[in-house]
Amino acid sequence: MGYAQYLPNESSLETKEELYDRITCILGGRCSEELFNGKITTGAYDDLQKAYEIAYNMVTKFGMSEKIGFLGFNDEDYVKKYSDLTAKVTEKY
Repeated sequence: MGYAQYLPNESSLETKEELYDRITCILGGRCSEELFNGKITTGAYDDLQKAYEIAYNMVTKFGMSEKIGFLGFNDEDYVKKYSDLTAKVTEKY
């Protein structure tokens, strides 16, 4: 339906609130598609991936989860370096 181009943040540091705002903006296109067209298309696929990546990084890398705390997990080499319980907690986000 449309094309969204996000301006780069002048600062490379973002607060938790700024990341929540980015997720909200990203998902706004998906919501408006349903509201105005009454249908959902595959057009929001990339937006959903971006929103997921931000939320996942907030929990697993940036230490922005109240349940997990100030921990960051590095998932390089596709090796899980945390417990199954922690994995379940991160899946709930």
